Amino acid sequence: GMSLASDHPRRLKSLGNALEAINLLICSLAGKCREDDVATQHGENNEDIAKSDDLWIPERIFLFGFSAGACLAMEMCRMWSFKRRMPLGGAICISGGIK
Repeated sequence: GMSLASDHPRRLKSLGNALEAINLLICSLAGKCREDDVATQHGENNEDIAKSDDLWIPERIFLFGFSAGACLAMEMCRMWSFKRRMPLGGAICISGGIK
């Protein structure tokens, strides 16, 4: 089929869903979910996610992405820092770009 335009609603919704899934994963690893985070909206709380000795340090979490995954990794790092959380370690992006 044909590619969707970069501003097509279905494409933007798909990006949003992928970001929510990655956010939930990182929140569960780092234990950094707050009331406005995705994991809490799904009925979980910080105590259910992980014990403090099982948590990952966000600064040691790196995202790797190729092509569209690279764009997703960059957007996740941007979104994570926009929410004023401890920054992620970074993103390793291969053959991807954002506009």
